[in-house]
Amino acid sequence: MVRRGAHADAEPLLRAACDDGHMEAPYWLAKALRGLGRTEEAEPWLRRAVEAHPEVVRGYGGMTRLALPDPRRELAEVLTELGRAEAGAAGGCAPWPPPGRPGAAPPGPRWAGRGLRFLIPAGPAGGCAP
Repeated sequence: MVRRGAHADAEPLLRAACDDGHMEAPYWLAKALRGLGRTEEAEPWLRRAVEAHPEVVRGYGGMTRLALPDPRRELAEVLTELGRAEAGAAGGCAPWPPPGRPGAAPPGPRWAGRGLRFLIPAGPAGGCAP
């Protein structure tokens, strides 16, 4: 419902799902609230989604895991909109090279333009993997 823009219709159902403990519901409720222009109300739900995200990810495997939305990015956007940007809200800075791979070359732009940019970062920026 949220994906097709039925934010108002989705809100009560998603609130009920959150009350029932569905792990993915806080993220989608926050998306619905943002779609209704209630950004400030979405913030606590995104915080819950960020807390639940590691458990949600464990419930998926393979390529499906890669397609899951990361609520940290959405939380960072909300905090920026509200003028309350917090360090590390978007997950912070990943070290480069990755631990255990001291000579690793950064992933190149070979995937850019193929719709996979979100899967493989373009490389280090200021010592961090994007």
